[in-house]
Amino acid sequence: MTVEVTGLAGTEAQPIVSALVSGNFPGSPAILRYHFTLGDRSIIRLEIGA
Repeated sequence: MTVEVTGLAGTEAQPIVSALVSGNFPGSPAILRYHFTLGDRSIIRLEIGA
């Protein structure tokens, strides 16, 4: 599997990273969006969506 970051949006405290994920799976390649919530210099929540 390969992952290529394609975008960054959101805010400093709640960034959204878009990535193109390719591999040997149905629907490949797919763009996934990683929604982070940051606090105290760490990830306190992570949601992954299409």
